[in-house]
Amino acid sequence: MIMYMEFIQTIRNPLLDFLFDIVKNMASVPVFIAILIMLFILKKRKEAILSIVVVLITWFTALFLKLIVKRPRPLGNIFYIPFTKILDYSFPSQHTAISFALAYIFSKKFGHSKIFYTLATIVGISRIYFGVHYISDVVGGALLGLGVAMI
Repeated sequence: MIMYMEFIQTIRNPLLDFLFDIVKNMASVPVFIAILIMLFILKKRKEAILSIVVVLITWFTALFLKLIVKRPRPLGNIFYIPFTKILDYSFPSQHTAISFALAYIFSKKFGHSKIFYTLATIVGISRIYFGVHYISDVVGGALLGLGVAMI
C-alpha cells in the first residue's frame, strides 16, 4: 500500500495540485447546493429531492462505517477537521461515495453517464493523490455510493 503512496508523491507538482484541488472541491457542500439550486431552477424538483435523500443516506452510512472500521488515514492526522475527529477516519471515502451516488442518479435521469462517472472517478483519484485515502477507501466509497443510489 505504501508503494503507491510513494509513487504519487513522485508525480506531485503544482499543476496537478491545482487541478486536483478543483476536482476535490466539486464534491463539496457549496457545489452540491449549487447543483440543487440549478435543478430547482430547471424545474427538476423530483431529481433535486432524490439527490438530497441519496446524499444524506450515503453520508450517514459512510460515517457509520467510518466509526466501525476506524481506519487511520494514510498520511496520519495532519489535516484539520473542524468540530470533531470522527471524520478523521479513512474508510470509506465519503467524497467518493457521494460523487458516485450522484453520478448514478444524474446518469439515469439525464444521460451522459461517461461524463458523470468520469468526474466521480477523478474525485476519487484526487482523494488518493492528496494522501487522505487509500485505494480501497475510494473503491469502498464508490461501491457504497452506487449501492445506496441503486436502492
